Amino acid sequence: MRIGGCFVVGLILLTSLFANADWYPVIDLHTTLGGGYDVAFKGHESLFITYVSHSGSCVTIGSSSRFGFSVDTTLFSDRSHIAVYRSAVRVLPTGRIWVFGIGDLQDFAAYNDGRGFINADVPAPLGFIVSKIYGHGNRVWQFLSGGFNTPVTIDTESVLAFAYFEDTGWVIDYIPTSTACFTTNTLAAKFFTDSVTVWFTCNEILDSVMSNTYHISTGTFSGESIRRYRIPPPSSLAWGLSAFDGRCIYMVAYDPQYILVYSTSSPTSYNIDTLDEFTPAPSLRMRAFVFADESLGIWAFWEHRHTASPSDSAWIYIAKKTASGWDKVDSIKTLPSIYNLKPVFWGNNLVGLVWNVEGHGSYAAIKRGAGIVESEFKKVDNITVHPNPALNGDIIEISGLTVVGAEPKISVTDICGRSVGFDIIGHSNREVFLKINSQRNGIYFININVGLKNIVKKVVFLSK
Repeated sequence: MRIGGCFVVGLILLTSLFANADWYPVIDLHTTLGGGYDVAFKGHESLFITYVSHSGSCVTIGSSSRFGFSVDTTLFSDRSHIAVYRSAVRVLPTGRIWVFGIGDLQDFAAYNDGRGFINADVPAPLGFIVSKIYGHGNRVWQFLSGGFNTPVTIDTESVLAFAYFEDTGWVIDYIPTSTACFTTNTLAAKFFTDSVTVWFTCNEILDSVMSNTYHISTGTFSGESIRRYRIPPPSSLAWGLSAFDGRCIYMVAYDPQYILVYSTSSPTSYNIDTLDEFTPAPSLRMRAFVFADESLGIWAFWEHRHTASPSDSAWIYIAKKTASGWDKVDSIKTLPSIYNLKPVFWGNNLVGLVWNVEGHGSYAAIKRGAGIVESEFKKVDNITVHPNPALNGDIIEISGLTVVGAEPKISVTDICGRSVGFDIIGHSNREVFLKINSQRNGIYFININVGLKNIVKKVVFLSK
């Protein structure tokens, strides 16, 4: 079923192909993203942003180049009677885009198959809420924590569950947990070739992290393990911000002058790192954030503003945790008083940032050359599209077809699933040449019907 309605997916397209590490100029999104927004890297130099409306009833789809942002359409309008408070967006290596709306009473999900968004809600058990969402291979995974709003259903095997989507629908299973656990929360998950390890906390077993490993091909678990931690006093922590690398828990804190990061990996002690070691003088007391990338590498982001700096200037400092300490890797100039910052990772690489500024709205920054090479995509067929990226007006060559007889069945849609006109210039059993009639920059999907198989190819159009 095609859907319209309430989720916003913002698309930021980058036209530069430079490979240096500089950032593009900061993008003013001309809106204020609420706390329920999310961001993901699309690949081929693009970002997706999803955010919930202020009423919790919808999310809007927008598109933007690095020069601006515009709203195109909405999703989930038929669900407006149920409020959502958080959104999520994930892009699989195959190019499939998933969008989620997470609420207290129900969660929504949809994916774009290249022709439009299709409903695919997760049939979560009663009493479970979405804790973490990951894209891995050709599957999207949700980890579900139980016991928060209502008691979990009596016949469930555990208060921690996961779900992944296959072509036939969602598959749900339960992760074995201690019988003492009644409320859980997923900290992190890490995927390997044929397994995934998930770390979680249990409110009934304080200052501890448990883990279990699920073996995908056999559907079995390695067994639960538990590790104790000494957690700093809650009064010293800021907003409970934390990240986890599989061994240490990282938490943001402050003293009167410095931004600190507590890291703890044992039941007896914890370490304190001063992020302001990178500056010659104390910073004003600003917000800081810690996140983990896909391999659970730890990154810190914080606002730096000298007491002598103008009130209209500040910097987002960026550092990565290494074996020898913190390495400052970059800085981005911004307006002061940032909040709600979220980084965009592709694997272990930082490719973008989105953040809010008090009283001003939301902003984004993306690295020049942020993108992936074709070899990083899982190759699922021999069909290629050239040139890609293409300039508006270019003739697109589709090669690697095995079509006998009639002209191949082809359709073209934009990122929102709307049909786009095109002309077939010529074709053979192995190749098709077509010209897309749109003059707008953006991502388009070429849908190719080859016998009983439908293949979707993505092409990016840039200005001449």
